[in-house]
Amino acid sequence: RIAVIITARPSYARVRSAITALVAKGADVHLLACASALLERYGKVVNVMRREFPDVPITEVWSTYEGANLITSAKETGALLIELASALSRLRCDRVCVIADRHEVLAAAQAASYLHLPCLHMQGGERTGSIDDKCRDAITQLADVHCVSTALAKHRVYGLTGSWAHIHVTGCPSIDLAKQARCEPPVTAQELGGAGAPIDLSQPFVVVL
Repeated sequence: RIAVIITARPSYARVRSAITALVAKGADVHLLACASALLERYGKVVNVMRREFPDVPITEVWSTYEGANLITSAKETGALLIELASALSRLRCDRVCVIADRHEVLAAAQAASYLHLPCLHMQGGERTGSIDDKCRDAITQLADVHCVSTALAKHRVYGLTGSWAHIHVTGCPSIDLAKQARCEPPVTAQELGGAGAPIDLSQPFVVVL
């Protein structure tokens, strides 16, 4: 049984194609939706997960504090560690997959590590120049298997772990979504929705953040 821990909408985008591949191979996948992945104001990606993987069980793990500041970030990490320790223990998973670098992911990796569950970390070894770097490196130290996006990231992870054996350059899985989108009909401005001035998709460049 493989537990994939989703803590935010971008994390789901990064791991979605990997979940699809695991399900296609017949793996017993269980998704855990945590933190902002459950919140309406951040897009409530757990609803997208249910729609796209209707046959995959999803556990909701609540831990978010109101405020979105440094104090709440620290408290959320502790709260999620407590809740995930219980959730992972109940699920009796064989493997845990965590994604990227936020403080919530640090809680996920620590819960898996303390429960002696092999932990796979996606996108270690990168640099953003913020507190996320410290979180990411701590997650790397806690994880057992590392799927990195670039050769440079592979060398950074080696510097932290001292072993090449469990570091794999897989690229960023969210690129799979971009490749898939090229084969689908163009998106219209009406489908995009949102606020602000209409987006003219006939222009030569559109910046997507």
